[in-house]
Amino acid sequence: MLKNIVFDMGNVLIHYDPQLVLDRFCETEEERTVIYRELFQGEDWVKTDLGLITDEELFELVKKRVPEEMHGKLKECVEHWDICLSPIEGAKEFLDKLRELTQVIIISDTFSQFAGPLMKKLGYPTIFCNSLVVADNGEIVDFKMRCEKSKYTTVKALQSIGYDTIASGDSHNDLGMIQASKAGFLFKSTDAIKAEYPEIPAYETYDELYAAIKGVIEA
Repeated sequence: MLKNIVFDMGNVLIHYDPQLVLDRFCETEEERTVIYRELFQGEDWVKTDLGLITDEELFELVKKRVPEEMHGKLKECVEHWDICLSPIEGAKEFLDKLRELTQVIIISDTFSQFAGPLMKKLGYPTIFCNSLVVADNGEIVDFKMRCEKSKYTTVKALQSIGYDTIASGDSHNDLGMIQASKAGFLFKSTDAIKAEYPEIPAYETYDELYAAIKGVIEA
């Protein structure tokens, strides 16, 4: 049966480091500490990552917890949060090797408008993600979610049309597609998740993950 390799994007292929945007726009350690805590560690950031609220709504919610004199810095961090994202070293070469074996699909909760520059750096792999509705003046006015439980739903859809899937991710929201696939692997996951799901093989390097995937394909 034909096989598709399905990946999460964050922390598997793309490095996420809030300090990059904090260093760019914050001038004092207090600003870095407060904005990091209230923006990147707050539940509102998770809602934004899932596409449930817009960046403007994120700013309005977080600024209530941030001193007024920091609102300008906070707004810059919100508007330029994509600075936090960059390809993990070796990610493009890893994808190139895999695509010599079979097809690779990235499934992400991000938006196509944000993913474009990152996909260029990764050699334009196929990505299934959500999209923003942008007005003629450039304002983001809405967003469109591709489907509910997009990672799990996509894996099941691929299987329904004759594809086996091999899935890999790092977090709880990747477990559905990992457990539904013919083979699944944790990659750069947390100790807590690895301890909670000891039955799922876990790897830390691209060489290890490539060998595991190749083994499944050639079995």
